[in-house]
Amino acid sequence: MIKIEINNVNCTIENIENYPIIQTCLETLSPGYQYTYLFKSGRWNGKVNLLNKGQFPTGLLSAVYKTIDEFKIPYHVLDSRVCKQIHIHDSPVKLRPYQEEVVNACLYNMWSDTWWPRGVIQVATGGGKTEISADMICKAMVPTIFLVHRQDLETQALERFLPFGIDAGPLENIGNQLVTVSTIQSLMSWNMEFAKHYETAEGGKVERSDEWLARKNKKQAEQAKFIKAKLTEIDQVFIDEAHLVAAKAENMNMFSTALSLMPNAYMRWGMTATPFLRDKLHNWMLEGATGPALAHITNRELIDMGYLSEAFVDIFIMPKEAAIPKDWPRCYDFGIVTNRARNDKIIECFKTYPGPTLIMVSKLGHGELLQKQLKNAGISIPFIFVETQ
Repeated sequence: MIKIEINNVNCTIENIENYPIIQTCLETLSPGYQYTYLFKSGRWNGKVNLLNKGQFPTGLLSAVYKTIDEFKIPYHVLDSRVCKQIHIHDSPVKLRPYQEEVVNACLYNMWSDTWWPRGVIQVATGGGKTEISADMICKAMVPTIFLVHRQDLETQALERFLPFGIDAGPLENIGNQLVTVSTIQSLMSWNMEFAKHYETAEGGKVERSDEWLARKNKKQAEQAKFIKAKLTEIDQVFIDEAHLVAAKAENMNMFSTALSLMPNAYMRWGMTATPFLRDKLHNWMLEGATGPALAHITNRELIDMGYLSEAFVDIFIMPKEAAIPKDWPRCYDFGIVTNRARNDKIIECFKTYPGPTLIMVSKLGHGELLQKQLKNAGISIPFIFVETQ
């Protein structure tokens, strides 16, 4: 018999050496393995395993259970998660019917006769993932962290939570608010700052002396220690644009480290419109961080329900140009910016389409040229751009 101990971050399997099939159930080929020197030289079979020393990410528990059931392996489970009995509060967020279904599917999710509040929330762009998050926050009312991958998204999330009366703020204010919004980079930066003030010694890590802290930056060190301690009090985690967890292996390592800083967060949600679109390894990375998909709202469904407009795409084939320059900058200018036939087609479409129109460019000179062409055609339009220092 194997014993599986579940916690919020990882699961541990004892006696796994007696069951080789379990050891290989989370093994898969690494993307691009065939191009590596180790594979070509016969030193590596190209496979990686998310089962490491008997541990694997808790989000993959269902995949391990599938193997156990298939091969009728006897097992015993010890659930070491600390799941608080939450009371569902009234929420000020006004949800669309499908959003209510998503929230209920998540907050009341059961798996193997156990409350399992974790997984991927797949909602197409425009489907209101922020509103869904806000409603779940208001209903659960537990200490929460909302992770984003860019600074502007942190500001945006804070602004979006404000109308719902959600007490939210940045990472530096953790412990004094219900919801902490942070970039993954900021979280990792504070974690590294915390690690700087410890040194490895026999038997574990030892905090460095007050004199050492004073020489470095005692205030910053104390704040890093405070943040580290408060992260253990987080009960709920949202990962915005969660497909980025599986973007690159090094990103997964960063997210894995970040999520391990919140060992008591029993509610873990991945918010994304585009999960599980990559290879098996990277899809497992995403599922391991949160869990499998709990809800899926597509673009087609949102269009049919009247929440999104139907999209139509016209593709125009332009005449092939001769003597294309070899280097990319001149090639781009030749084929895009100063391509008269292409620019004339853009102007033609602009003049014939009856509704509001937006022309998007990637070069300032291209926008100025199109604006000038339209002006010569008797059409005055604004050209909006931002200059960065």
